[in-house]
Amino acid sequence: MSPRSLKSHVDLAIAQSSNEHIEKIKVVSSNQLRSGDLSIKTATSSDMVALRQFAEDWEQRIGNGATVRIPTYGVLVHGVRTSSMDMDNFELIRDGLLQDNKPFIPTAEIKYIGWLTRSSSSKSASSVVVEFTRPEDANKVIDEGLIWQGEVFQCELNDRQCRVRQCFQCHKYGHIGTQCKATITCGYCAQEHPTRDCPTKSDRDAPRKCAACNGVHEAWNNQCPVRKQEVNKAKAASKLRPRYHLELESFVTRISTGTRTRERQNNTNTITRTGRPILESGRPQDASSTRSRSPTKRLQKRANPGSDQVASDNPDNEIVVNMGSQRPRRTAAASRRVLEALDVNRQTTQHGQQMEIDDQEC
Repeated sequence: MSPRSLKSHVDLAIAQSSNEHIEKIKVVSSNQLRSGDLSIKTATSSDMVALRQFAEDWEQRIGNGATVRIPTYGVLVHGVRTSSMDMDNFELIRDGLLQDNKPFIPTAEIKYIGWLTRSSSSKSASSVVVEFTRPEDANKVIDEGLIWQGEVFQCELNDRQCRVRQCFQCHKYGHIGTQCKATITCGYCAQEHPTRDCPTKSDRDAPRKCAACNGVHEAWNNQCPVRKQEVNKAKAASKLRPRYHLELESFVTRISTGTRTRERQNNTNTITRTGRPILESGRPQDASSTRSRSPTKRLQKRANPGSDQVASDNPDNEIVVNMGSQRPRRTAAASRRVLEALDVNRQTTQHGQQMEIDDQEC
């Protein structure tokens, strides 16, 4: 189905929803991703929020099993003892976190919990990625820390743009496999076959060729000049990332008056948050420590990083519709910038900031 036909199909599904709050909304574009999902853009952020809010009235008209993907808002929780979390038991950890932090984020929902890198489990302590369904809850945790088993841990915003993105089909940078339209290229020898099928992958003496720079090394080698450039870009992006997630105002239709709340203006002034407790980097404090009572503020959204970003980055006027089982499953490990500083005995260690690169698509 062509993009024009997809757009018409989505418009018809919305119009047939019989929901007075969304039936007149027209989407700007509708594109099918390589994963099979649909990326739908609206003219305004208020239209996007309304379509997400009333998704159950139109998503099933798109196709059997179609669901609107709700964005998540991630934080990095630093210095968590790896022995205290069994990532194979998501529900137990989630329920424990929500219970420990209920006085501060009573209505929070958590969709994902995982170690920052694949190597985290081999360390005494590491950083954990926790993704919330509401930006207000994520920002509250950034301000005040996250309680886990009687300790409060320092947190910061997890920005998906602050990582190296390498495709493990063609081994070029800037995209991942579900978006790749290039020829499959081996990461060992740069020939046209999958990396896992390379006949020389077990031979350490076999000649190597990088698919990214044509150098005599594997495509993921840290000495690759192209990879070094991408790492530097990720570090630069990390320095410019916002401190908080954008908190979208609720564009819910007011039932009592029949009018819609006014859309937030783009020139809203940024408000500086106050009251974040002083946490020594990489060192947890007792849960009884004084916690900030700073009010939740609203901030401007960072600039759209570009039209070539993956749809899952969720700009404020874009919706991703998951078309059933075609969506690729997220890997448990991801490439992100991390501060790692904590041993089992809670002795302060001196660590510089570094970018940890995990050779795995995410």
